[in-house]
Amino acid sequence: MSLLVWLASTGLLLTLLWPSVDSDATSWGLSSRLLDAARAPGQTRLRTRRLDEEVPATLDLICLAIGAGATVAAALRTVALRGPQHTAAHATKLVAELDAGLSLDAVLRRIPNSIAPAYQPAVDTLRTTLTHGSPVGELILRLGDEARASRQRQLEKRARQLPVLLLFPLVACSLPALIVGAVVPLVVVSL
Repeated sequence: MSLLVWLASTGLLLTLLWPSVDSDATSWGLSSRLLDAARAPGQTRLRTRRLDEEVPATLDLICLAIGAGATVAAALRTVALRGPQHTAAHATKLVAELDAGLSLDAVLRRIPNSIAPAYQPAVDTLRTTLTHGSPVGELILRLGDEARASRQRQLEKRARQLPVLLLFPLVACSLPALIVGAVVPLVVVSL
């Protein structure tokens, strides 16, 4: 019976680790598909968190560009050229669509879906500016401050959760080491 269990576990490991027959040199078999599926939600969360972290800096850059006399389209180009890394990559695609003939309003409407939902208030403000011609600098600056305060609250929340998260490794690793290092020698000496 143990031989059968060993063969089954070895076969499962080989299936997971061995490259599939129909794969090319860079693609692994079932293991890569399982790892990609397992990594996908984490990578999406990480990408979303990075984009959300860049919102205040991006809004400050937009406010600076518009305050210097740039149009909304020119401010979007500034974000694509000089903005934070992850946001700039998405903004570059949006600028390419703008250059291809898509209207500025249509490009602005796509920002929350293509970059991050956190940009929705700024997009609404910019679209109102385009429609009604209202001044936008102060509003974008206020949105940047609110995004910065929200980010600060999120960081403080994560900092409050840190002791709870560190409790398990502390108990799981230190307590057994204490028992092995202090209690076991006393028991051995008493025998």
